Amino acid sequence: MKLTDNFYFQEFKGLRGNDTHIQNFLMLSLFILEPVRKKFGGPIAITSGYRSKAYNESIGGSPTSQHVLAEAVDFLVPNADKFQVFKFLCEQINWPGQIFVYAKKGHLHVGLPRLGLIPTRKIMEVNK
Repeated sequence: MKLTDNFYFQEFKGLRGNDTHIQNFLMLSLFILEPVRKKFGGPIAITSGYRSKAYNESIGGSPTSQHVLAEAVDFLVPNADKFQVFKFLCEQINWPGQIFVYAKKGHLHVGLPRLGLIPTRKIMEVNK
């Protein structure tokens, strides 16, 4: 199923395809992935979308990971510096949800905003 001009639902990995998953990944595609692609050009590689609870545990994911709720996406932008993408998301998009850059692995993590929580922006040095 095509979500936007450049992104398909199937790219978000491991999905069953319920309406909530579709809506969540449509939001992430429209407000994060498409603007990043437009700004930095070229393809974006989605490395993680939905994760089952069991899979999330097996890879050492946080027990409160938004991936388990299909509310987050991890991705790489091969043609751009990860810190410039992070800066763009923080300053130009001003995303009200999570934005992490995993410095050692090179990917970014973006989560949907949650009511009542302050946006989280971090540069992570861990090897996750």
